[in-house]
Amino acid sequence: TSFVRIRWIDTSGQSPPSHVWTLAPNQEINQNTTAGHVFVFSTVVAQGEQDLFGSNETEAILGAYRPKRALPSGIHHSIQVHDGDGGGGYILEVVLSDESSYDALVVASLWLDKQVVLSQNRQDSVKTLGLLHTIVSNVIKDPTNDKYRKLRLSNSTVEKRIVRPWSPMEFLRVLGFVRKTLPIDNGEEGDDEEHLVAEMPNESRLELYRRAVGLLDQLKRRCSPGFVVDVAPPTPWDEPVLLSGGSGGGGRGRWSDGAHFISDEDRWARVERARRFRRNAGPRPAPGNAPSDRGRWGRPR
Repeated sequence: TSFVRIRWIDTSGQSPPSHVWTLAPNQEINQNTTAGHVFVFSTVVAQGEQDLFGSNETEAILGAYRPKRALPSGIHHSIQVHDGDGGGGYILEVVLSDESSYDALVVASLWLDKQVVLSQNRQDSVKTLGLLHTIVSNVIKDPTNDKYRKLRLSNSTVEKRIVRPWSPMEFLRVLGFVRKTLPIDNGEEGDDEEHLVAEMPNESRLELYRRAVGLLDQLKRRCSPGFVVDVAPPTPWDEPVLLSGGSGGGGRGRWSDGAHFISDEDRWARVERARRFRRNAGPRPAPGNAPSDRGRWGRPR
């Protein structure tokens, strides 16, 4: 019989016995954790004979998962292990179970940010995001109009801005757009073309469209000429900053009170403090006036 074993790994790389769980098929477990901790997943098969170490189990590592932040919706991270089409292999899958699909929309925005905003030139990025913004805004403006919920993939602009980079396609997929082959208007029988088509949205889906506009606005601001990644306002898809709780010298970091990550607000507060410090730092001290013999400029001997 195959089982799934989950190990929680602490910051020293150890897995205490109290935090190892072995689950039978269709069994689940809920576990709270701190952002940054690692969970290792493996499959365990019980054999009839013991090996040289006294164990009758064969264990194979499937992978590891490290939650870096809370999901935007606030729900728990969900990991599923299931048989890969009955072929003897297993699949470790991260499941976004938020019913509003906002978590999936934020993930799609992350890939838009990586593939479009930070990879393309700014002019192309603005045009791609502007097209997405127009598509989504038109549906919000008139959700009953089929024309706004149907995109012909052979259109040169759609093909260049939406189809070629896969992240805009994923963004629209989360909003409910699917690929369909439809007859060409005023064409002969058998003349079909591929389209992206969405059903008429209900009120909850329209709310997702409105949130999509907000995410696209953030992405467009990141295309502005003065945009700097390191001091940009936080986004819902930003990873938190990992900090060591080390103190003292010697270059050794030490984990302290479990608060291994700083929030976006703390990050901005630090940027602001650094800015004020640079502004109020005053002139550089003259040689010999450093606070100690280990000062930056030293003391005369």
